[in-house]
Amino acid sequence: QLPGPLFHPPLLWDTIYPQQDIYLLRLPDDLPGGLYWPHVGLYDFDTLDRLPVRLETGTEILDHVTLPPIKVVSARAPDPTQPLQAQFGEWGELLGYDLVAPADPLRPGEQFTVRLYYRSRTAAPGDFTRFLQLYNETAGVAAQTDSPPRQGGNPTSSWMAGEVIVDEATLTIAADAAPGEYTLYLGFYPSPTPAERVPLYSANGERLQHDWLPLATLRLDAP
Repeated sequence: QLPGPLFHPPLLWDTIYPQQDIYLLRLPDDLPGGLYWPHVGLYDFDTLDRLPVRLETGTEILDHVTLPPIKVVSARAPDPTQPLQAQFGEWGELLGYDLVAPADPLRPGEQFTVRLYYRSRTAAPGDFTRFLQLYNETAGVAAQTDSPPRQGGNPTSSWMAGEVIVDEATLTIAADAAPGEYTLYLGFYPSPTPAERVPLYSANGERLQHDWLPLATLRLDAP
């Protein structure tokens, strides 16, 4: 829209008074929860070329200004196909997961997707990284992915009490993975220190060994 107040377009602007500019943004009903950064910029109406943004020093940066993030809490009700309860420290809990695999058994090089459903119990004391690992005690790790929830789009430090978080991850089976049965494990660790793990408790309050939660057993076939 034309920037500035309705009866005070840019041609009437001066260097004395700041101009108020108000926008109403409507969020889709199915918008995933997380942090969203508003970008603000101007463009030439005739050419659609964006205007450069300069600092007060005159240094040109990008063609937009990034405002502080806005937290969106999803209204989506959790409906995991595989209900499973566990608690991460004092701040979060798992409600269940969905598992989408192309075939059974899987083969090296193939991918499968895990959709996790969490609920925040309280504000997390910092940023934590989620890890998913497909592991066999003899053959080792066949697939792994580590990431903040929603690939950083909904970090634990932004979680609000009672919020339901949907976190999706895709894992790729290693090309040299040996055939056999593997367990898919889930856990969290403090983002700066992957050697540590967040205490993980089962639904009955028992702390799990190695602070990781077995989700499912998957079979791998030979290439």
